[in-house]
Amino acid sequence: MDVFEKVESQAVVADFVWIEKLSNDSFEAAQDKMPVSEDPRTRVWWDSENVLPGAVGEHMCADVAWDVYLFYDPGRVWDDDDPGAPDAFFHKLSECPSDQYMSRYDFWQELEARLPDCDEVVLDR
Repeated sequence: MDVFEKVESQAVVADFVWIEKLSNDSFEAAQDKMPVSEDPRTRVWWDSENVLPGAVGEHMCADVAWDVYLFYDPGRVWDDDDPGAPDAFFHKLSECPSDQYMSRYDFWQELEARLPDCDEVVLDR
Protein backbone atom coordinates (compact mmCIF):
# COMPACT_ATOMS: atom_id res chain seq x y z
CA MET A 1 0.00 0.00 0.00
CA ASP A 2 1.34 3.39 -0.94
CA VAL A 3 1.14 5.61 2.17
CA PHE A 4 0.89 8.65 -0.05
CA GLU A 5 -2.33 7.45 -1.62
CA LYS A 6 -3.91 7.58 1.87
CA VAL A 7 -2.21 10.62 3.43
CA GLU A 8 -2.38 14.03 1.79
CA SER A 9 -0.39 15.93 4.42
CA GLN A 10 2.76 17.52 3.05
CA ALA A 11 4.28 16.95 6.50
CA VAL A 12 4.80 13.31 5.56
CA VAL A 13 7.90 12.56 3.52
CA ALA A 14 9.74 9.31 3.02
CA ASP A 15 13.32 8.46 2.24
CA PHE A 16 13.95 4.88 1.15
CA VAL A 17 17.54 3.81 1.59
CA TRP A 18 18.65 0.61 -0.10
CA ILE A 19 21.71 -1.20 1.24
CA GLU A 20 23.66 -4.33 0.47
CA LYS A 21 22.64 -6.59 3.34
CA LEU A 22 21.63 -9.88 1.71
CA SER A 23 23.54 -11.78 -0.97
CA ASN A 24 21.10 -10.72 -3.71
CA ASP A 25 21.11 -7.01 -2.76
CA SER A 26 22.75 -4.73 -5.29
CA PHE A 27 22.32 -1.35 -6.89
CA GLU A 28 20.72 -3.08 -9.86
CA ALA A 29 18.27 -5.01 -7.65
CA ALA A 30 17.34 -1.78 -5.87
CA GLN A 31 16.74 -0.07 -9.22
CA ASP A 32 14.32 -2.86 -10.13
CA LYS A 33 12.18 -1.92 -7.12
CA MET A 34 12.14 1.77 -7.94
CA PRO A 35 10.28 3.95 -7.93
CA VAL A 36 8.79 3.00 -4.60
CA SER A 37 6.11 5.61 -5.13
CA GLU A 38 5.32 8.12 -7.84
CA ASP A 39 4.64 10.72 -5.14
CA PRO A 40 7.15 13.61 -5.08
CA ARG A 41 7.34 13.36 -1.27
CA THR A 42 9.44 10.22 -1.64
CA ARG A 43 13.15 9.98 -2.30
CA VAL A 44 15.21 6.87 -2.94
CA TRP A 45 18.89 6.43 -2.07
CA TRP A 46 21.54 3.73 -2.52
CA ASP A 47 23.98 3.49 0.42
CA SER A 48 26.88 1.78 -1.33
CA GLU A 49 29.06 1.80 1.79
CA ASN A 50 26.35 0.63 4.23
CA VAL A 51 26.93 3.66 6.46
CA LEU A 52 23.33 4.29 7.47
CA PRO A 53 22.59 0.93 9.17
CA GLY A 54 25.38 1.48 11.70
CA ALA A 55 24.57 5.15 12.23
CA VAL A 56 20.89 4.39 12.85
CA GLY A 57 21.67 1.30 14.91
CA GLU A 58 23.70 3.40 17.36
CA HIS A 59 20.48 5.18 18.33
CA MET A 60 18.33 2.09 18.48
CA CYS A 61 18.77 -1.35 19.97
CA ALA A 62 21.11 -2.96 17.44
CA ASP A 63 24.61 -2.56 16.10
CA VAL A 64 23.18 -2.53 12.59
CA ALA A 65 19.63 -1.41 11.78
CA TRP A 66 17.97 -2.39 8.53
CA ASP A 67 14.41 -3.00 7.40
CA VAL A 68 13.17 -0.37 9.85
CA TYR A 69 10.63 2.43 9.79
CA LEU A 70 11.88 5.59 11.50
CA PHE A 71 9.74 8.54 12.54
CA TYR A 72 11.31 11.95 13.01
CA ASP A 73 9.37 14.96 14.22
CA PRO A 74 9.03 17.91 11.83
CA GLY A 75 12.08 20.14 11.73
CA ARG A 76 14.57 17.39 12.55
CA VAL A 77 17.58 17.45 10.24
CA TRP A 78 20.13 14.69 9.76
CA ASP A 79 23.71 15.82 9.68
CA ASP A 80 26.17 14.13 7.35
CA ASP A 81 27.39 11.54 9.84
CA ASP A 82 24.58 11.09 12.31
CA PRO A 83 20.83 10.82 11.68
CA GLY A 84 20.13 11.18 15.40
CA ALA A 85 17.77 9.08 17.43
CA PRO A 86 14.37 8.60 15.81
CA ASP A 87 11.38 9.89 17.75
CA ALA A 88 9.71 6.52 17.15
CA PHE A 89 10.60 3.41 15.20
CA PHE A 90 9.43 -0.04 14.19
CA HIS A 91 11.71 -2.90 13.24
CA LYS A 92 12.15 -6.56 12.35
CA LEU A 93 15.31 -6.97 14.41
CA SER A 94 15.52 -9.88 16.86
CA GLU A 95 17.68 -7.94 19.32
CA CYS A 96 15.21 -5.07 19.73
CA PRO A 97 12.14 -4.82 22.01
CA SER A 98 9.18 -6.84 20.78
CA ASP A 99 6.72 -4.01 21.54
CA GLN A 100 8.33 -2.08 18.67
CA TYR A 101 8.20 -4.97 16.22
CA MET A 102 6.89 -3.74 12.90
CA SER A 103 3.31 -4.27 11.90
CA ARG A 104 1.37 -2.25 9.38
CA TYR A 105 -1.30 -1.53 12.00
CA ASP A 106 1.22 -0.07 14.46
CA PHE A 107 2.78 1.92 11.63
CA TRP A 108 -0.57 3.53 10.74
CA GLN A 109 -1.44 4.14 14.38
CA GLU A 110 1.86 5.98 14.88
CA LEU A 111 1.39 7.98 11.68
CA GLU A 112 -2.17 8.97 12.62
CA ALA A 113 -1.03 10.03 16.11
CA ARG A 114 1.58 12.31 14.54
CA LEU A 115 -0.93 13.82 12.11
CA PRO A 116 -3.96 14.99 14.10
CA ASP A 117 -5.72 16.18 10.95
CA CYS A 118 -5.17 12.84 9.21
CA ASP A 119 -8.27 10.84 8.42
CA GLU A 120 -8.29 7.41 10.01
CA VAL A 121 -6.99 4.72 7.70
CA VAL A 122 -8.83 1.42 7.90
CA LEU A 123 -6.84 -1.62 6.86
CA ASP A 124 -8.20 -5.06 6.15
CA ARG A 125 -7.00 -7.50 8.78
